[in-house]
Amino acid sequence: AITQVSANIGCVSRHTIQNIGSAIFFLSDKGVYAFDVGVDASNTRGVLTQFDLRSEPLSKPINNQILAEDMEEARTSARSIYFNNRYYLAFKNGSGTKIYIFNSELEAWESRDEYSFLIKDFVRRSDDTKERLYAATNDGKLILLEDGQLDGAAKVAWTLDTRHYGGDNLDVESFRRGSFAGETKESSVGLTVTLNARDPDSSSTFTPSIPST
Repeated sequence: AITQVSANIGCVSRHTIQNIGSAIFFLSDKGVYAFDVGVDASNTRGVLTQFDLRSEPLSKPINNQILAEDMEEARTSARSIYFNNRYYLAFKNGSGTKIYIFNSELEAWESRDEYSFLIKDFVRRSDDTKERLYAATNDGKLILLEDGQLDGAAKVAWTLDTRHYGGDNLDVESFRRGSFAGETKESSVGLTVTLNARDPDSSSTFTPSIPST
């Protein structure tokens, strides 16, 4: 069944919709709204019991900024994510990106961050200690947005795992060529590549140091 929630408030982009607890956040052309979804907990199928659309936009305190954004452009380029108790809403800002951040625990907008690059999407990635939030750019880079109490760029620990199998026939010798490219904007930063090559008869380790340019 389809239930109409509102006849005068719509959603600008599906990419701005996020489930936050029992609420759904989304961007409309009147600001950021949220509506609560009532669910019958006694029914394992989760039957909806109500839609409670909040009468005022969640973004009312900063609506002068939100409504100044290009909503026509936001239809295709706006992105959002819910991460670490925060709703991130990104708008294209010329050749850069503007992100509004709502803290769901404080129930307040806490920051507006501006970046000089375009964010194509948000990406979650877990390392050995915790989950982190990255921005994916149009040219295929992942940029770490926040890292605890560090101010500015932080090291991103990552590994590239590749495997080659010889069709279950260890008598067939083969040679493989591979390549690796790294880029950094800091002149003092170096990149190190460690290659572990193994075959049935021996193993070797090759550790070159690649200076940045």
